[in-house]
Amino acid sequence: MDLQNEPFSGIWPIPSGEGWLCDIANYLKFNVGLDKSNIAVISGGISGPQSVDGMQNFPDSAMECTAIDVIGIHGYFKKDDATTAGTSWAKMFVPGNTLTARAKGKKGEGKLLLVEEWGYVHSKFGHFYKKEAIFDQGNALNYRGIPWVSEIYVY
Repeated sequence: MDLQNEPFSGIWPIPSGEGWLCDIANYLKFNVGLDKSNIAVISGGISGPQSVDGMQNFPDSAMECTAIDVIGIHGYFKKDDATTAGTSWAKMFVPGNTLTARAKGKKGEGKLLLVEEWGYVHSKFGHFYKKEAIFDQGNALNYRGIPWVSEIYVY
């Protein structure tokens, strides 16, 4: 169950209300009883689309909150002259990069990373590339063992 879809969308760094994430996660997990029902609490793509070297979807408050089971990642990447649409996803999940490095050593470690929102972004290459761009992104995530859901947006 998502805390809220993109609760701080477009806001980075997150303002002083960041503690809200863990407060709501704890309420859902332990007061509503999601822990007893084995229903995971998902962070919900905290600050909107993820940049490759950023941390919009996994600030310390989400990574260290033991009530958050899944870090929901949102990202929108397109083909350019030098890379495919999947290249950014591949770079994001290289061992030691932002996501994997930030997950290690946190008190809330053991969280599932889940790409819950991604999509085709139109580029100068036109709609001819659309099917290939969607395949490239899904393939990059599959190859690295990162689960994703098929909530695909087209921009």
